[in-house]
Amino acid sequence: MQTLPGHYATRAKAYRDGTGVKVDLMKSYIWFSIAAHIEKGEAQTERDKIAARLTASQLIEAQNLVRKLHCP
Repeated sequence: MQTLPGHYATRAKAYRDGTGVKVDLMKSYIWFSIAAHIEKGEAQTERDKIAARLTASQLIEAQNLVRKLHCP
């Protein structure tokens, strides 16, 4: 099993699960997107799962923020 890229994935999981922070699926999506940019595989899968839980406007906003961070 492939591991997720370091602290990006850890932060994404924390926002997804509410571990030490308030659940925030948009932030989770952003951190999983950054992790997916570095390393494919599980991070992409997890990002896509989060995307399915966001509203259309939330997803667009999150994608725009990811683009501002220069991640495709």
